[in-house]
Amino acid sequence: MIEAVTHLAATGAIEGIRGIVNATTTYILSAMGEGRSYDEALREAQEAGYAEADPSFDVDGRDAAQKLAILASVAWGRWRPETDVMTSGIVGVPVATGETVRLVAEATRDGMTVSPMPVAPNDPLARTAGVESMLEITVTGAGVFRMSGPGAGGRVTAGAVYADLARLVADERPILFGSR
Repeated sequence: MIEAVTHLAATGAIEGIRGIVNATTTYILSAMGEGRSYDEALREAQEAGYAEADPSFDVDGRDAAQKLAILASVAWGRWRPETDVMTSGIVGVPVATGETVRLVAEATRDGMTVSPMPVAPNDPLARTAGVESMLEITVTGAGVFRMSGPGAGGRVTAGAVYADLARLVADERPILFGSR
């Protein structure tokens, strides 16, 4: 996601970023939309390895807020701390069977929010389920760019760590650390 935002920021003015960037909450909210309670959904996520033993970082929205702050910093070229993100988590959020609620992260030059909200069936974000993540990047004069895929689980996490290690071995610096 960082690389996509970096490239799009270099080619045009990013108007906004919107997405589902925390797979743990997507898993829990998806299960609740299928009729399970929050506690049942959380237990399933923990048993499947998608949620930590202490899930508060995810369910309180802090993980999504930190990711959004990083993406916004890259998009607009200045550091935007997590403390600038208006954040609400998913604990205590009611989800009716059949309803699609997601923890949505949104940023513009003027502000950033992370909050659970109902997502309309025709909204592309409604397609996220289980451990899927999705990011929409709106670029002036070019439209909306979307990327999606799994955001949690052993194989996905191992792949991300391997990619980072391969970059370091190739003497590439991660994007957030700037140039040499």
